[in-house]
Amino acid sequence: MKKAWSAPMLQMEVFEANEYIAACYTGVCDISGEVFLDSNGNGVYDRGIDSRKYYNEACGQQYSITGQDSVMPAKNAFVVDWFGNATPVWNFDDYHVTTTLTQNERPNHS
Repeated sequence: MKKAWSAPMLQMEVFEANEYIAACYTGVCDISGEVFLDSNGNGVYDRGIDSRKYYNEACGQQYSITGQDSVMPAKNAFVVDWFGNATPVWNFDDYHVTTTLTQNERPNHS
C-alpha cells in the first residue's frame, strides 16, 4: 500500500513568559504633624480645601506597598507643621506617613 504524499511542515513552539514584574515600595513613618489629604489631587496644599485626616507621630513603623504596576505612586497627602508649612507625603493606611519611598524591583514575586 502506498502512502499519500503530504507537504513537509515545520512546527515550532514559542516560549511565552507567564510573569510580570512586581514592584515593591518600602517606607518608614518618618514625619510628625497634622495630616491633610490632597482632596483635589493637584499635588499642592490648599488650605481650607484639603481635608484634615489625623495627627501623625513619626513612629518609625516600616511598611511596604506591592503590586503589578511598577510606576511610583503619587504623594497623596501633606503634613502641616505649626507654622503652616506643608510637606508632601505618602499616606499609608490612614495611620502612617512617609516622605520617602524606596522602590525594589522583584521579578516573579507574587
